[in-house]
Amino acid sequence: MKIVTDSNVFFRAILGRKFGTASKMVMQLIREGRVTSYTCDALMGEIGRIIKSDPKLSKIDPVYFRQFLDDLDNWLSYVPMKDLEHDQKMLNRIGNDWYIIAIARSIGADFIITYDKDLISMKGELKNHDYIDILTSEEFIEKYKK
Repeated sequence: MKIVTDSNVFFRAILGRKFGTASKMVMQLIREGRVTSYTCDALMGEIGRIIKSDPKLSKIDPVYFRQFLDDLDNWLSYVPMKDLEHDQKMLNRIGNDWYIIAIARSIGADFIITYDKDLISMKGELKNHDYIDILTSEEFIEKYKK
């Protein structure tokens, strides 16, 4: 199963206090290789920027974050930005998250996992046109269990 996981899922996994949160479960599926999650350098850059700027994240040990980023680097499959089809209409419509859709289209993803409202608003359109379902972590775990 091919998925594209938005950065907000990774941060929910890190910040979640409970062990069995849906985002932590998504990360476990990725880590165990039960799903393949794809990314690009722009998404990893976004994660780095958020780590430096989000006050909630400043309370977390920087060594833990370094390990987390190293783990992500090992667990995720990369699609080079140069291989992504630039879609100006999508960029105008949802901003810099256009590359999440571009990754999903380029690999024939089954799912995009996100909490981003702009991406979620495109759920019907992407499912009908590209056969890509957009789900939150909770929705994905529920679907995965079936």
